[in-house]
Amino acid sequence: MNKFRIATRLTLGFGVLLLLAIVAIAYALINARNNAQAMQELMDRPLAKERLVVDWNALLKVSIARTSLIARSTDSTLATSFAEVIAAGVKKANETTKKIESLLSSDEEKKLFGEIQQARATYIAVRDEVFKLRKSGKDELAVIEFEKKFLPAAQHFEAKVAELLAMQRKTIDDTCLAIRRSGERHSQLAIALSVLLLVLGILISYRIAISITAPLKTAVLVAEKVAGGDLTTTINHHAQDEIGGLMRSLGTMNDALRDIVSKVKTGTDAISLAADEISSGNTNLLNRTEQQARSIVETVIALEQLTSTVKLNADNTHHADSIAGEAAEVAIKGGAVVAKVVETMHSINASSKKVVDIIDVINDIAFQTNILALNAAVEAARAGDQGRGFAVVATEVRNLAQRAASASTEIRELINDSANKVKAGTHLADEAGGAMDHIAMSINNVKQVIGEINLASKGQRTGIEQVNHAIIEMDNNLQQDSDVVEHAAAAAQRMLAQSGQLASMVNIFNTGD
Repeated sequence: MNKFRIATRLTLGFGVLLLLAIVAIAYALINARNNAQAMQELMDRPLAKERLVVDWNALLKVSIARTSLIARSTDSTLATSFAEVIAAGVKKANETTKKIESLLSSDEEKKLFGEIQQARATYIAVRDEVFKLRKSGKDELAVIEFEKKFLPAAQHFEAKVAELLAMQRKTIDDTCLAIRRSGERHSQLAIALSVLLLVLGILISYRIAISITAPLKTAVLVAEKVAGGDLTTTINHHAQDEIGGLMRSLGTMNDALRDIVSKVKTGTDAISLAADEISSGNTNLLNRTEQQARSIVETVIALEQLTSTVKLNADNTHHADSIAGEAAEVAIKGGAVVAKVVETMHSINASSKKVVDIIDVINDIAFQTNILALNAAVEAARAGDQGRGFAVVATEVRNLAQRAASASTEIRELINDSANKVKAGTHLADEAGGAMDHIAMSINNVKQVIGEINLASKGQRTGIEQVNHAIIEMDNNLQQDSDVVEHAAAAAQRMLAQSGQLASMVNIFNTGD
């Protein structure tokens, strides 16, 4: 059973009990239904037939009594007085007879009912004969007919009806007996099922309780041993239920705790050894700390001297930065003047080009004048004596044009030479301007470098001051560390004592080692 989980066991156990209870309840319900059906059938047929037969028998007795009264009475009008009552009785008897016939089921009943019908027919025939004789005034014959035929027929008819009534009552008694016996059987079976349900419930509950409590007792014993320091218990439990899982977990816990205690024992020994080493190491650390403190004091002195040197260097750098700034301003102003000279040279060069253009125009005019004078001389030669004066004028004009052309050529050569010199001066001015710009840029770069050196010197000064401050703090920290080392040495001694106490506490556990 332990291979099933507790929830499965409980579900199966209570499921079986519930199933048996359902079977018992279903059986009881079926039994009650069968009994109800049997009672209903008893009410529908045997009991109904019995009541109808009783009613029929009562009508028959009334009819016999009425017929006897009419037959033996001296009153001839009595039959007429009872005519309606007799007709109503006959009608009711016919209705009752039809109802009884519709309810008949067995062959025996049908056979007996047939005999009753024959007896009834004989009875009715004799009764009608008696009534007929009575109506006709034959009283003596009516009495004789009544005594000799009617009474035997009525007795026979009544006996057959009584036999049918007895048959119906016997059927009712048999049905009631069968129902009672069936109820007794069902009651006995219900009691047996209840006893079986009780026994199985006790057995299943006991088995489930044992399967749960027995492993729990084992788990409690293991826990008590662990609480007492005994870790040597070996737990082997192969059940697949929750208790099995608990036992395996206890086994795992026991093994893990045994390993932990073993490691703690080993650790306490290591702690004791480490405490000794820490104590000796703290002593050495204290000596080295004092030596380092002396070294830091010497470093502080050297840093103070270095701080003074860096401060002087920063002051010189600041002065050089001022001088470089002034030189940069002068170079910038010189560059501006050179730029103006360059601009003037460019203007002169442009004006020279314009003068050359004007001289070219004058040279063209002299050339054209020379051509015109030549043409005029030719025309004057053609004119002869009349054109001699004009030829002289043309010759003079030609001479003037030639001298103007010569003069313009010389002026052009002079202006070209001046333009070349101006162009060379402009080029030199451009180079001078570029050089001045380069000088100004170089001076600015020098100023920037000196500024960066100045900033770096300030940064070095600040850094050295911070280093100096940090070393002072290191000195203070070393002094504090020295105190800490002394405290650590004392703590190591206390840890050694505590490790001894821990070892004595762990030794109460029995790990089997």
